[in-house]
Amino acid sequence: MKKDLFKEFIDKNKLQQVPNHNYWADYNHRIKIAPIYKNPGEKYLNSLTVFSEKPWKIGYTIDTEDINFALERAKKCISLGVNLLTFKLNTEKDLEYIKHKKFLNKTNVCYVFKNNFNITNQKNNKKSLLCYDVLNHLMKTGNWIKSKKKDLDFWKNNITNNNQTIFIDARTYQNSGANIIDELSFTLNHLNEYLNLLHSDLTKKKHYKVIINISIGNNYFFEIAKLQVLRILFFTISKKYKLNLSPVIISEPSKRYMTIFDYNNNMIRTISACMSSILGGSDIINNIPYNQTFNQPNDFSDRIAINQLQILKNESHFDKIQNSIQGSYYIENLIQKFTSASLNKFKKIEKKGGLIKCLKNNFIQNLIFNNANKEKSLFNENKKILVGINKYKDDNQKNPISYKKTQIKSIKTFIDPIVESRLSNSLEKTRIKNDEKKY
Repeated sequence: MKKDLFKEFIDKNKLQQVPNHNYWADYNHRIKIAPIYKNPGEKYLNSLTVFSEKPWKIGYTIDTEDINFALERAKKCISLGVNLLTFKLNTEKDLEYIKHKKFLNKTNVCYVFKNNFNITNQKNNKKSLLCYDVLNHLMKTGNWIKSKKKDLDFWKNNITNNNQTIFIDARTYQNSGANIIDELSFTLNHLNEYLNLLHSDLTKKKHYKVIINISIGNNYFFEIAKLQVLRILFFTISKKYKLNLSPVIISEPSKRYMTIFDYNNNMIRTISACMSSILGGSDIINNIPYNQTFNQPNDFSDRIAINQLQILKNESHFDKIQNSIQGSYYIENLIQKFTSASLNKFKKIEKKGGLIKCLKNNFIQNLIFNNANKEKSLFNENKKILVGINKYKDDNQKNPISYKKTQIKSIKTFIDPIVESRLSNSLEKTRIKNDEKKY
């Protein structure tokens, strides 16, 4: 008896009729995604995807609050196969103490300065990069260190005279609640502010090192497309300045979706973000410890975070294929939509005077705040799920931490600072307080 096994499948030349095919793929991004994809023909013969020629590398970030403990962690990270170590420095003394350690000659090192201290005599070399993002400092603290002119002149002097790196810390945008379109446009406006500042020197030197550090959220395919759009739009802007710049994109999992309860789920969240980072074309991937939100750094969490990337590299062979997303109609469609929307938002901000002016008049902060509130509402309504927190939670789990009351001092600021926040923070805080009342 002959049986037609494929009668339920549509003819490849016909488009399946769906009553309502204008689906919103994401409440916050407002990107229309078609429910059915067919071969688009010539539309995608030339792929939009852009990738670095070199394979991705494993990075790791270490804070230097305790300098000797930081160096112990650094040694162990190198032994675990880290290719780029990033030190977050508090003082110039920390830099002087660290940079002469011989064991660091085995790997590349990136020094990110938290404060604008006297680093004018420090220069990049082949193995180390010196980075400072004066605009990120303004966003997070709300104030210039000295003044706008002095801070920007100081930054420019270090880039032009000391060959330091143009470093853009774009993680703040995602970690504080910005959606992908806003995050991409803010990052481009951020870059444009720096290129404008260097405009008179761009013709003299066309080989500035540019590093963009960005956070990766939990929407797997959207984040893959986001990284591609970032590289595409970076090249678009650099061409406008007649520069042949190629960015080093360092990505890491977002802190926004990390949780305190059911914290082991964070390992799944970080591995998903790392996979998006690889497929999206990051140059370096910094994983973060699964217990970072409530625990001090330790050997175990460092090892797990690094080994997650080693498994992707050595067991899953994610480093063998350079461009595995090329030809994916869905991802290429996302790239198109995000590119167009982000470029329009970028132009809108530039017409308003650029990033600094839009920070001063709260335009940037309001966009982030409104989107963060929308996402929080979706989370509270269980339309945005964090497993183990607002769905499938374990009510018998003990509190991993105890919240302490802190007094927030009122400080006059030049702009309203952009505050990073976890999505589950309020719910977990309430849950911990309620549990403490029982005992």
